[in-house]
Amino acid sequence: MKRFLGSGIFLVLYVVTACGVSEELVYRIVVRFGSVCCGIDHEVYDKVMQHIADREQQTGNPIAVKKVYWGKEGEFNLCMPLDELPEAGRTEFIHKLKSVTKNVPTVKVDENSRCTDSWE
Repeated sequence: MKRFLGSGIFLVLYVVTACGVSEELVYRIVVRFGSVCCGIDHEVYDKVMQHIADREQQTGNPIAVKKVYWGKEGEFNLCMPLDELPEAGRTEFIHKLKSVTKNVPTVKVDENSRCTDSWE
């Protein structure tokens, strides 16, 4: 099952990228992974991706994730519209994401934000 979920995330990432989704869209949640000197915080990234996989397993639906790289040290943003989840599910999903990334200065969670190729 875990292999299938990983493939599902890749497929959604590919489809979202290949279809040329406009970066002017406002996404329900954008998780920005920055770096001070040596790349992103992979431990936090793994927790975020596990949270996405867990929610996919709970709902039986893949969550659309657009990954936009922007830095010289592998920095990127994960942009999610969360249209697959009901509003209450979105609120809970975002709350959990914020708890996973809390107090990590190189990770920022923005709600109702554009999917840019920068920290801002």
